[in-house]
Amino acid sequence: MIRMPRFVKRLPVAEENLMHQSSDTGLDASVFLQKQDVPGDVLKWEVRPRNGSPSFDCDLTEFAEGNTKSAIIARPQLIRELAPSIYANSVGKPKMGVSNILVYIRQFWRFLDHVTNMGMGMILGCEDVSHAHGQLYKTWLLQDQRRNSSSAARALWVANRIVSDARRRKGIKAWRLPLPWHFKLECAIPSFKHAIGNHLHSAARHRR
Repeated sequence: MIRMPRFVKRLPVAEENLMHQSSDTGLDASVFLQKQDVPGDVLKWEVRPRNGSPSFDCDLTEFAEGNTKSAIIARPQLIRELAPSIYANSVGKPKMGVSNILVYIRQFWRFLDHVTNMGMGMILGCEDVSHAHGQLYKTWLLQDQRRNSSSAARALWVANRIVSDARRRKGIKAWRLPLPWHFKLECAIPSFKHAIGNHLHSAARHRR
């Protein structure tokens, strides 16, 4: 088991001011997210909500070390890559908002376990996440987990935002995850078996 260092980082006042500016200017939030001065290799930090409520810790250690109680399998490389993006999205948020982000991350982690159990390989880093995983995740949420359209769309949106930004930070050329990571209510929902077949076919084509 790889044990990651634990740190508590206090958010700089400058970052809080930056998030205030994003709402004032009306610019796209992703533009400001990219300007965040985020720490590297930090899995625990203090969040100070802009609404004045008490500060609290955002702790990602379980994703690096594993947590049997939460059915979380350790993926230290992946969570280290995602941590700066999660950090940037936690700035100034209330505790409930950050807790919701972690709920979606745990949900995504369980999906990755499901993919591995289906014999499709282990997702070790954000570079391993592909277009095909978006379709598989959507199918898993709607069919296996019985999520409604709104809940599934939100889970896909959070995963897409966090993973795509992590890929951008790594310098991956095609960092933005394309459709079907952007949920469409009107599109047909294939079976998980059919989605896996599409994934394997796509992977075989890329190996040629």
